[in-house]
Amino acid sequence: MAGELQDFMELLATAQQAIAPPAGAKDIALATDEPPAQIMTFPCFVNIEREVRPSSIMGSSSLRHFVHIIEMHLLFAPADRKYAMRERRPWLEPIFDALDKDNALTGAYGCEILGATYDNWEYPPDSGVQYAAINFELAVSVEK
Repeated sequence: MAGELQDFMELLATAQQAIAPPAGAKDIALATDEPPAQIMTFPCFVNIEREVRPSSIMGSSSLRHFVHIIEMHLLFAPADRKYAMRERRPWLEPIFDALDKDNALTGAYGCEILGATYDNWEYPPDSGVQYAAINFELAVSVEK
């Protein structure tokens, strides 16, 4: 297993920028490891760590193993824009393929996509502003 969560988040954003778009779709405009003040360019990835679970403690605080649950949101447009839902449909397979093949993510960090939903994503929370999205849940192993 690899080291710091921040290192993983930076690798993830780099891998997301390199995902080849499906036929007829736009390239990824932005991939970030924290939500931007405003979301203005699409499609874009916003990655947020949601929770951490200690997986095992090996008798020393320097050898703790953690599993971080990461929310990976691919946003396409404000949810009320015409055809916003349609834009997200062809993206699922290219994202799974790209992340499954990225040895730095899957090998070094044991990154696994646990699932995905097509629910609209609201940001900022409780703002009422929703985006058409594919929302992925990742599990990432980090030792520290």
